[in-house]
Amino acid sequence: MTISNEFGFGTQIRKSPYFDATVRWGATGFSVYNHMYIPRDFGNPEQNFWNLINDA
Repeated sequence: MTISNEFGFGTQIRKSPYFDATVRWGATGFSVYNHMYIPRDFGNPEQNFWNLINDA
C-alpha cells in the first residue's frame, strides 16, 4: 500500500488555518465540518494514544 500526501479539494470547502501543520504532523485523512477540512486520522491508533498521553 502506498501513502499519498495529495488530497482532493473542492471549491465549496476550504482548508483550516492549521491544515498545513496537521499534514506535517502526519494527518492522513480529513473530514468536513462547517465547510472546512479538519484532520480525522493520524495513522496508528496506538501511537496516537501514546502521543496524547506523553506529548499533549
